[in-house]
Amino acid sequence: MAAVRSFTKEEISKHSSPHNLYLVIHGKVYDCTKFVNKHPGGEEVILEVAGQDATEPYDEVGHSEDADRLLRSYYIGDLQEQVSIPNPIATPTLLSVANIILDVRTPSQRHRNPPHGLAPFYQTLVLLC
Repeated sequence: MAAVRSFTKEEISKHSSPHNLYLVIHGKVYDCTKFVNKHPGGEEVILEVAGQDATEPYDEVGHSEDADRLLRSYYIGDLQEQVSIPNPIATPTLLSVANIILDVRTPSQRHRNPPHGLAPFYQTLVLLC
């Protein structure tokens, strides 16, 4: 049995013409090129969603079991899941890094807020006293 091919959204979007048409339905990719001009609802219906996810329009129509079976015959692979990398909450600036390294604070600020590395030491010292 051959391995299932995985497609990105970008790859699928390149297949949006009547002569080269992919659809995604429920995460599965179908090459519907040979079916476009045979679609009972007209080829315009398929062309509107060509090269993209057609799950919602497909489900809204309520296709028959025969239509589902026919669709499965055009299956060519799966939609590749997109891994999203979260953006960092804050990106340190050069100035903020320099302030930490150089400890640019007034003496009273340094007394109230020791550097992070020393905070546990001072907390332990206060608890012991």
